[in-house]
Amino acid sequence: TETVAPVEIITREEIEKSGRTTVAEVLQSIPSNTGGLYNETANSFAPGSSTVSLRGLGQAATLVLINGRRTAGYGFAQNIQDSFVDLNQIPASAVERIEILKDGASAIYGSDAIAGVVNIILRRDFKGIEAGAGVRFFESSKQEYRANVTMGFGDLGSDRFNIFAAIDYFKRDGMTMADTEFGRTRDLRGIEGGRNFQSLTAGGTWVGVGPTGSAQANTRRAHAECPNVVSFQQAAALGLLTINQALAAPGTGLNQPGNTWCARDFANVFSVIPDSERAGILTRGTFDFTTETQGYVEAGFTRTETKFIFQEPFFAGTTRFFPVPAPVNLAPSPFNATFAPGVAGNPLGFNAQYSGVLNDFGTRNAEITSDAIRILGGLKYRAFNWDFDSAVGYAESKVEQKSGVLLTAGTIAALGLPTTLQPPTPVVTGGATYNLDRPSTNSTAVRSQMFGNVLRDAKSDLQFIDTKASTETGVQLPGGPIGVALGAEFRKESIKSLPTDVVRTGGVLGQGSTAVDGSRNSTAAYTEFALPLTRALEGQAALRFDNYSDFGSTVNPKFGLKFKPTAELVFRANWGRGFKAPSLPEITPSSAFFFTTITEPLTGAASQIAGSINANPNLKPERSRSTTVGVVFEPTVNFSVGLDWYEIKRTDQVTFEDFQAIADNPGDPRAFRDPVTGFVLSIAGAYTNLGETFTRGTDLDVRHRLRTGWGAFTTRLN
Repeated sequence: TETVAPVEIITREEIEKSGRTTVAEVLQSIPSNTGGLYNETANSFAPGSSTVSLRGLGQAATLVLINGRRTAGYGFAQNIQDSFVDLNQIPASAVERIEILKDGASAIYGSDAIAGVVNIILRRDFKGIEAGAGVRFFESSKQEYRANVTMGFGDLGSDRFNIFAAIDYFKRDGMTMADTEFGRTRDLRGIEGGRNFQSLTAGGTWVGVGPTGSAQANTRRAHAECPNVVSFQQAAALGLLTINQALAAPGTGLNQPGNTWCARDFANVFSVIPDSERAGILTRGTFDFTTETQGYVEAGFTRTETKFIFQEPFFAGTTRFFPVPAPVNLAPSPFNATFAPGVAGNPLGFNAQYSGVLNDFGTRNAEITSDAIRILGGLKYRAFNWDFDSAVGYAESKVEQKSGVLLTAGTIAALGLPTTLQPPTPVVTGGATYNLDRPSTNSTAVRSQMFGNVLRDAKSDLQFIDTKASTETGVQLPGGPIGVALGAEFRKESIKSLPTDVVRTGGVLGQGSTAVDGSRNSTAAYTEFALPLTRALEGQAALRFDNYSDFGSTVNPKFGLKFKPTAELVFRANWGRGFKAPSLPEITPSSAFFFTTITEPLTGAASQIAGSINANPNLKPERSRSTTVGVVFEPTVNFSVGLDWYEIKRTDQVTFEDFQAIADNPGDPRAFRDPVTGFVLSIAGAYTNLGETFTRGTDLDVRHRLRTGWGAFTTRLN
């Protein structure tokens, strides 16, 4: 039963016996799914979702299909640029099997499958009632609950129809790092392999260039208001400084007498597992009109709610959409300002910038609600000795994120900052109502005008119509007749995610954002030939044509051979080319604003700055070449071993230039610098075809089944 290309099949029975309760959990157990993998536990640009990343090439290089067809990508792009399918939208009880094609650049399913294809096959019919429930317990008295029920009636054999529905419910308690044994503290010195406080986030520090021309730093608070004030030497030992800072000679750079830092352990205010709740339903109706004509309709809906806890809001600059000619650049805002002595509590006797967490505001929490809808209708029929399958469908992903306790535009007035946002960034003068250095002196009224809730929403949708056909031709080869498959499809996809006005005008402190509004049409046609060259040698040849409305067309081939010298032994080899079109966030009008850390060239200190990445309409598609060679040996029905070697080369990879290199070049206009201190405030970049990835490895799969009077025991090594 082995195919020309290596395919791993996970059956419904195997999923049930594994004890894994979601599709994402099942796929996370596969060794080929690794690197660049995200799930709802990650603090990412696409919170509340789960992805799959074959061969470590990222979720954008893995094509996820449902019943062999595409579905809408998640409303939020991962890594601000990657469109992907959210695995959480698929009810686990509706899954019949999962097929993982670990051969990239499929000329059948879609040439953007650079790393491979995950095809999730849902149940086609069901008669009766089936129900299940379970609970799991884990650390700190947390639980996970699940329940499902499947109901159906009608027999295709006798009644010529079947209608069924599968309903899934899932709930999991959230956990912070402090709820776990390993994450109880971010001081890792007492743990094997743990070095220091390297993961500990600074609680708040003023940094500036003093009268002597050397960088100086000081805590923003008195000891009673800072959980942990440390000296330069202590900060170096705890890993709060970069290697260059830690090795600095006394009296140079930040290693000045009296320099101190404010440090804090944030283990109790970071979600390591968010609170999650999901409910989903899949319904399907199948009707046999004649012995050779079958119609089907399918509809699915899933709602996912995820809740995160984050540290209190931090003061490290902000971003805004500044009205400059395209591509959109990032302009400095008052939140990046240099404070004069005494302003907002600046304890240093010279101009300085402030970076730190405002502990008196309470934690920032985020609630993400995701709705996924999928509807399609199709017809399977036979005509002219061909088997056809034609369908039309619509899929949609709507995501809404509510974030609380975020510093908003009211902070400008509360800090006494100028209301203009025009560059260059001014030196702030005058008094401030809110005291950054001593939060205990600030009134509730001052705090209340500084924060509020912010809404972020997005919608991604896909419309398609397709048809595919297959037959055995009358052309005979020594091994049998040639098989041929043909297919064509048309897709219209769009994504829209625009931040609210308060975010778009730079009115949210310490909060990144993304904006995208684009659509495209695409058409594709493909053909595949099954060539039984001899009774022992089978060939496969495929060719796919894709055309995209926003950048052009491409043709990609694929060839494979399967040699079966004996009933117990199979050799196979595959080669193919692939491509990945730039995603809508990468090529259509879009911008992403975020925070990143660089080493400030003037001080050698780690500095958190605002950054932006803008779309590039001149991007080229990414291209790939993939090769697999393998052998499968099955001497008995109870034992088999398979070994497949693979190699994938991916070129013209879409990425953006290194921000540190931009910061280190004093004349680079993409870096905005403070006119007084010269510190880098923000950097504006754009997507470009810059990257290249080469990966290769081997897949080993060994299975043994022992049949006894107590049952069958299966052991597997993958």
